Amino acid sequence: MNETIYGLTCDFEQQNGHFMTIHREDPSIQSDELAKIQVNMMSSNTIDHVLPLEVQEIDFNVKFYYDISSKKMLSQYVRERSLTMSELYELLFRIGSTIEASKEFMLNEQHFVLKDSFIFVENDVKEVYLAYIPLKQLDQKPDLHAEFRELFFQLVGYVKSLSGDGVQQLTSYFNGSDFQLKDLLNKLNILRKNSKQLVTPAPTPVAAQPSEIKKIQYSSPQTPRQEKIEKKPEPKEEPIQKKPTKKTPVKKAAAKQKEKKPVKNQQEEKEGPSLIVILCLGFLAFAIIWKLYTSIPSEGMLYICSGLSIAVVAAGYYFLAVYGKGSNEAEDIEEEMDTKPKQSKRKQGFSPRKIDEQELEAPKPMEQPMARAVNSENYFQNLHQETTLLSQPEATAMLEDQDEQVSTLAYLEISRNGQTERINITGDSFIIGRNQSSVSYFEDTVGVSRTHIEINTDGTSFAVKDLGSKNGTKLNGEKLVAYKPYSLNDGDTIKLAKISYTFHKG
Repeated sequence: MNETIYGLTCDFEQQNGHFMTIHREDPSIQSDELAKIQVNMMSSNTIDHVLPLEVQEIDFNVKFYYDISSKKMLSQYVRERSLTMSELYELLFRIGSTIEASKEFMLNEQHFVLKDSFIFVENDVKEVYLAYIPLKQLDQKPDLHAEFRELFFQLVGYVKSLSGDGVQQLTSYFNGSDFQLKDLLNKLNILRKNSKQLVTPAPTPVAAQPSEIKKIQYSSPQTPRQEKIEKKPEPKEEPIQKKPTKKTPVKKAAAKQKEKKPVKNQQEEKEGPSLIVILCLGFLAFAIIWKLYTSIPSEGMLYICSGLSIAVVAAGYYFLAVYGKGSNEAEDIEEEMDTKPKQSKRKQGFSPRKIDEQELEAPKPMEQPMARAVNSENYFQNLHQETTLLSQPEATAMLEDQDEQVSTLAYLEISRNGQTERINITGDSFIIGRNQSSVSYFEDTVGVSRTHIEINTDGTSFAVKDLGSKNGTKLNGEKLVAYKPYSLNDGDTIKLAKISYTFHKG
């Protein structure tokens, strides 16, 4: 059950160090398939953030050995600790800059393996190491754009909390067709600098002097000067607090009167000017206009006075015809608004007994459950935890079939304090460790790592592998090589620190 990639087989060995091996079983890798210039460059130089490589050839069969001693697989690193936004940008930037810098050693950017199970971290995301395959041709390998895009979406799912628009920017860039590694590095460099500026360091505590400690622990008597300063504002505050209590009724009465006055003013404004007032104003305007003409009789003044007279007539027509209709329509609308609340109150006045009878006569249709709101900020983080209901909500489950499925499940058996506990192995990947947020079974025994072991199955066979734990794992007394899968048989014993499990296929 070894992992395969690009038609090659990956395995792990523990001998004078911890190594990841890559080879091809049938047909095996031949020496003429190697890119010899790249092999010589990697063997004679130490390339930063690239896994040290040793090429072994036995009987014309080539095998690659990558030194991963004291390093953690990236897939396990993010599963145990999760990532922050700044760590995500830093990790992607380090990966991209490593690929860009490797061009100085004549390495091909398309031959780096950008899979989370082939990338290793030593202490933090700044110390990331990539695996390079020095072959002339890799037929089944996707291009750098596709692999970088897939890696990005995998890592986003392990971010603690998404913030800012950096993820959206990178998503749109990876979904585009104009991918350039230098452009991506520029974007990541800006994002990681901005994310670092947002994180403000916590203030360092200042050591208090002995005199200050005494003031905090014991209340010291106030000096006369301090008492005067504190008592000065008191006389001003007391009368302000007492006055509102006495004048509250007056204010309430005045407020009521103020509320009533605007209503009357609005009604008066809506009535508009009367006919007599408009006629009087019109005659007065005519008298003033033609008095002006008699004082300055000329042809130009005649035209001016005639225009002003026409304007006065138009204004009078507006106030009589247009404004009068508008005020009447407003009154009609107010009357309709006044009648509506009364009707609604009558409709709401059903008694409980009538409602029960209506519900019995015509039962209400079943309400559909409200759809859960999608939080764009936490979507990628919880993407790997989303589940989909495949069966219909009204479907009837067969209890007999479920009992048969439970009985055929593989399980682990453990004895605790004289009692036997059964742990059912569910899913294709079953992880045991002390990190409750990322394991399938929580084990808090001393010496167990955050993610200690993983049990995988393809439906018929089972395999167990150690996930780089500090204290290691033993299968039937034999110590396991980290990340190497070992097949499980019925009755096998798996020992984690000081606790042992017995495997049963069910």
